[in-house]
Amino acid sequence: MSAAERLVRLLRERGLTVTTAESMTGGLIAGAITAVPGASEVLSLGLCTYSNVMKQRFLGVSDRTLAAHTEISAPCAREMARGAAALSGADLAVSVTGLAGARTWKTPLLRGRPDDGTVFVGVWFGGRAKAYGFRFSGTREAVRRKTVRAALAIAAENFRTLGARVTLRKADALGGLDEAFPGPFDAIVSNPPYVPQSDLAAMHANVRGYEPPEALFVPDDDALRFYRAIARAGRRMLRPGGKLYFEIYERSAGQMRLLLGEEGYTDTEVREDLNGKPRMVCSRMK
Repeated sequence: MSAAERLVRLLRERGLTVTTAESMTGGLIAGAITAVPGASEVLSLGLCTYSNVMKQRFLGVSDRTLAAHTEISAPCAREMARGAAALSGADLAVSVTGLAGARTWKTPLLRGRPDDGTVFVGVWFGGRAKAYGFRFSGTREAVRRKTVRAALAIAAENFRTLGARVTLRKADALGGLDEAFPGPFDAIVSNPPYVPQSDLAAMHANVRGYEPPEALFVPDDDALRFYRAIARAGRRMLRPGGKLYFEIYERSAGQMRLLLGEEGYTDTEVREDLNGKPRMVCSRMK
């Protein structure tokens, strides 16, 4: 079984989708996937972002990343995969950037020319982006073929290792949540909209440009509306001692402690993100 066949089989078994973001391979990964019967059930989107301009426009690769690491780098591969997932809404994203063996290399584009065959594969799954580096030998076409096989194998292995069987259901977080998900559950994890509408102008362009507004913003006069509704539903969905985890707005940690206490939760902890800002809250059902 080829790597593409294995990936398609794994995705079909779980009812999930994949998107690709390719530079050096120019669509070969998407082509390998579509060559497998049943690919139409799993391939969400195939992007060929060959130029840096397109990497930035469609995938949100940052100026800072390109300036500090260049497009042939692990950080760029991670941002490509993350951006492809955000753009498509797919469950799994795989990206590729590298140098297959160009005969005409414009040295001003990079500080120091990487070796031919330098390749980085990015994978996004479960909210986390990883990158893997390779150095392949051979002709330009040989390097591209090896890259496609490696990218598909990595995507399948990440999915197999991290993927769990899931059941997808659609429900309104502001009402009827406990009816759609009766439980009981050991934990509830949620990242609801939490940015006050008045903070729109302060949002980074990469976020404003790729995230739908309904996934980000809440009314200024009721900024905790989703947290309140989910916490209230959680009282009927969680087992005794079950945990409720939220990603939160950096300015709402104090309000969240009060809200969760009022809703019957205890042992509330607030954790900081990598920038030292309050970003996650965990609370236990009594």
